[in-house]
Amino acid sequence: IELAVYLIRVALKVLPRHYVRALLKPGANGVLGTFRREYDELKQRVKREDFESYLKREEFDFVDREILLGAYDDLDFLTRERRRVIRKNLQPFSKYDSFGRRVVRFDRFVKRRIMGIGKTFPGKGLCIAICGVDGSGKSTQAELTTKWLKKHIKTRHVYMGGNRRSCGPKRLLYRVVFFPFLFLLRRIAKLLGKSKEFYPWVKRFYKYEELLLALERRSRYKKALAAEARGEVVVFERFPLFDDYGDSVIVEKAGDLVRQIKEIYQVFAPPDRLLVLDVELETALERRPEDDPDQLRKKYEALMGYVQEFGEGEQVFLCPKSFGELEVQGWIRKEVYTAFLSCH
Repeated sequence: IELAVYLIRVALKVLPRHYVRALLKPGANGVLGTFRREYDELKQRVKREDFESYLKREEFDFVDREILLGAYDDLDFLTRERRRVIRKNLQPFSKYDSFGRRVVRFDRFVKRRIMGIGKTFPGKGLCIAICGVDGSGKSTQAELTTKWLKKHIKTRHVYMGGNRRSCGPKRLLYRVVFFPFLFLLRRIAKLLGKSKEFYPWVKRFYKYEELLLALERRSRYKKALAAEARGEVVVFERFPLFDDYGDSVIVEKAGDLVRQIKEIYQVFAPPDRLLVLDVELETALERRPEDDPDQLRKKYEALMGYVQEFGEGEQVFLCPKSFGELEVQGWIRKEVYTAFLSCH
């Protein structure tokens, strides 16, 4: 039924911008290129004879079955004339005439794109975290999932990492002010032959940065919970999983600063769905040749240890490492659908 509904929706969703895109990008698989990826994914899960048998149900008496069957074989079968036939089949169910539909479409565009208003769940929304070691494809999948969800419901992508692209104002100021000073002290210590005495200051500097990062994450987490309370969907990337560390493994755990960091991370509760992307360690190392292999191995072991400790099946779900990119997308969407149904 999902494939049949999707083909009907394609007939309704083709807009003038899809024609413009096809003209500007000749290699974009034509007017229907935007819809091809999800079409291929759905088609892989449905056999033709099953689809043909399903279309014989009375629920599909209103639509031309031959058009949908031809679209199963080839999406390009949905030509402009055939899409017009499907739209005509659906006219008895429409609340608005042609002009009314344009008004509604424009109203939605203004609310979603300009005013930031979108459909939300009644009551509490949903929090989803897509996790995995570096090189597992979690960033790509988090972006694709957010883009897909935004078409249906108000969705917020929350990056919980600590790299430079997400550096908050306090941590940025700390780096700009103190890093040159630290570099200067390091040069002086090297000239005086006292590098060992200088090492504790270096550790202290990075511990303060970890504290500022923890505060940033807590701020993002609280904003995400507020969005969830308003009925929005939140997609976390690099959610801090393991005790008091998120992206990196803290080897030494002692001192007042680390205790403060632990207290901050105690606020974090597991999201409604934790989707873990498993990947062969060798594959991750090939994708991230610049990373330290030992550090990447530690992250992988910590992640798998967390999955085993927490248990798979209620909130934590592990994606098979044999899946390709399209299969991973399909698996994520299936788990998101399941989460929607269980929560609402």
